[in-house]
Amino acid sequence: MVETESSPGFAGRVEFIVVADSPLTDVMKKSEEILKLIDEISIDGWPSLEEWKSSFPAWFMQKFERELTPDEANAALREWQLSRSDDSKIAGDELEDSWTFSNWIHWFEHENRSWFWSHEEIESQSRARLFVDFIEYPFAWGALDWLLKCCGATSLEEISIES
Repeated sequence: MVETESSPGFAGRVEFIVVADSPLTDVMKKSEEILKLIDEISIDGWPSLEEWKSSFPAWFMQKFERELTPDEANAALREWQLSRSDDSKIAGDELEDSWTFSNWIHWFEHENRSWFWSHEEIESQSRARLFVDFIEYPFAWGALDWLLKCCGATSLEEISIES
């Protein structure tokens, strides 16, 4: 069944195009498995970071950058602020490709999560439409983009919004 409207309780739905070099059925299946795991683990409360890390498959955890120490995080923040103050730009891909696990999982905490996977329509081996319900718009979908890329997607592009 193809759903055309957002689910009750949501403000609307966004349609994305997902592209991959590997079969998109595999990308979507892996992504949905990770999301299901998040829902199952967090249903009774939010686990510690170490509990989270031990719950995910190794192939997925290997995609993340190592966690920064407080000193390293402060230095990275200063460097980023300086790069912004002289009007230079950091490529979006550079920022998107450097997630730590703690930064990524943060966006799935109940108070931070504002989107939910609705369904997908596979158009070909390398292209699909993904429909995501949202609570409010705009919403942060970088964690979704990272999830899909970890699972084999090469790009995620927002193409329409229905509210």
